[in-house]
Amino acid sequence: MEIRSSKHGHRLHTLVILILFLVFALSSVSVLMYGTKVYKSVTEKTNENYSLRTGLIYLSNKIKAADKSSIYMDTYQKVDMLVIPEEIEGQMYETRIYCYNGQLREIFTDVGNDIPLDGGLYITDMKNLTISEKNKGLLEIEAEYEDIGKRKLIVNIKEEQ
Repeated sequence: MEIRSSKHGHRLHTLVILILFLVFALSSVSVLMYGTKVYKSVTEKTNENYSLRTGLIYLSNKIKAADKSSIYMDTYQKVDMLVIPEEIEGQMYETRIYCYNGQLREIFTDVGNDIPLDGGLYITDMKNLTISEKNKGLLEIEAEYEDIGKRKLIVNIKEEQ
């Protein structure tokens, strides 16, 4: 009789160990799944912030570094662009910043040079870029992103006195 009860106790211990192992395995899988979800969320937010900062801050810094009184908007091949003229050693050049085929691009060239729009330097992904002068001396820049939507930036281009 004692032999039977020890076999029964042995089976019970084995069953308890297997149940504990199963609980541990399920807990590990659920923690991994939760961690994956958190990692994916953080990565998406990081990419979103990168796109926002790269596009809008780039534009803002370009405007702030330029001679603000000469900045103007232009349209070339039905694409709106921000034009920043600059004189270097007596020759006039211009930086054209625009959105083309879902990308923010920049071209630095001499004035009047007709470079194709796809020849610009890629900056970041951007669905659309709208630049308008709201009040005299204030530029409103609206960037539209594929996944993020629209974001606005207002830059003062008035010369400080």
